[in-house]
Amino acid sequence: MIVIVGGRYQGKREFARKLSGLEETEFAAMVAQAGRISPEEAIGKRCLVDFQDFLRRIMESGTDPQEFVSAVLETEPEIVTLAEVGSGLVPMERFERDWRDAVGVAGQRLAARADTVYRVTCGLPLLIKGENK
Repeated sequence: MIVIVGGRYQGKREFARKLSGLEETEFAAMVAQAGRISPEEAIGKRCLVDFQDFLRRIMESGTDPQEFVSAVLETEPEIVTLAEVGSGLVPMERFERDWRDAVGVAGQRLAARADTVYRVTCGLPLLIKGENK
């Protein structure tokens, strides 16, 4: 599994597409992007994009987000992208703080299991675990 982390709109999705070796139309067909499908439909997909948004939707439904992370780890997708949401100001709202914590824990679990982890900033990937693909 390859995990790609970084800030919002830093090029994670495009880098994931390049790593997949697919053209945009083929990649779009295989990707599970939060906001387009439900978290339940994402289980078993080859690539999960915007993983943090799946966690938000799960938490909004009152479900434990770590159960979703466990289910994803069981199916071990090829690529997962995850936005860094733990930097910056601490939100005032309890839900937002809990969501940031859940994303951080999920990122740790995904990275621990991953063979390769990249951080993408300004469209530039930096290998932080494993070997370049």
